[in-house]
Amino acid sequence: MPEDLSVVGIDDIQFAAYTNPGLTSVAQPKQELGALAVDALLNTSGDTARTRMLDGRLVVRESTAPV
Repeated sequence: MPEDLSVVGIDDIQFAAYTNPGLTSVAQPKQELGALAVDALLNTSGDTARTRMLDGRLVVRESTAPV
C-alpha cells in the first residue's frame, strides 16, 4: 500500500503508467541521450570523453505517498 511504502522506478517505460498502482518513475531525456551518443560516435577530433549530467523528470503516480 502506498501509505506504508513508496516505490519509484527509473526510465519511465510506457508500462509504468499501466501498473496497479501506477509506478512513480524518473523519466530520462532519451532524445538528448541519443543525440549525445551519436555526437560521441561521430566525433573525429580526438577529444577525450567528458562527463555530462542530464536532468531527469519525476513522473509522480500512485506508487508513492506524501512524506
